[in-house]
Amino acid sequence: MTALIEARSLTRTFRATRKSKVQAVHDVSLLLDEGQRIGLIGSSGSGKSTLAKLLLGLDSPTSGEVHYRGSSLKNANMRGFRSEVQVVFQDPRSSLDPQMSIAEIVREPLECLAVDGNHDLRVQEVLELVGLGDDIADRRPHQLSGGQRQRVAIARALAPRPRLLIADEPVSALDALVRDEILELLEDLTTRLGLGLLLISHDLAVIARLCSDVLVMHDGEIVERGSTREVFRQPQHAHSRALLEAVPRFS
Repeated sequence: MTALIEARSLTRTFRATRKSKVQAVHDVSLLLDEGQRIGLIGSSGSGKSTLAKLLLGLDSPTSGEVHYRGSSLKNANMRGFRSEVQVVFQDPRSSLDPQMSIAEIVREPLECLAVDGNHDLRVQEVLELVGLGDDIADRRPHQLSGGQRQRVAIARALAPRPRLLIADEPVSALDALVRDEILELLEDLTTRLGLGLLLISHDLAVIARLCSDVLVMHDGEIVERGSTREVFRQPQHAHSRALLEAVPRFS
């Protein structure tokens, strides 16, 4: 069966100075499919966000390829890809256009991707899905709380009916209570809609709650992968052990 997204030996090198380079991602291969919930963990600077950008087609690898439904992104139907693979960023304050109304923000991907159907009705549907009412449709992002803004970001990602969400630290900017509410929402939505999820987080409790499998990244490489339960209970790589030992409840 063809995976929704397949990364094949991805490497991304950046020039640090005129004479030196840094490999942010090195020889990473992985499969992401509908319905899977996979966590990606690693310390700051390990390459997690760079890998996410490569998988989303927001950056190009120095070598290797990303395949969507069996075709290289270079040759794939990008409208189909953008509809089926959506992203939720860390900070909704910077990812939502402050000049647009909430309804316009949620409607934008439907218009850009020429999605069939009644766009106004779809906006209402996804706002309801994320627990927001019609009363916020005409507001601007600055008029909402942090938790409400992240719900809008999730609604926007859900609007074109994706099959996979890539969420990069989606709750790290929120306080503890709102964080739990957003995690509960993501858990409910992925289960109810059968969505795949690649969840990037430094918070191991978040990964343990939402993801059945985990990838551990260190110095641009995937150094360990497996079920979340097995990796968290018996980590095999030294970096995995260091991450887990830093959180007493997982040691």
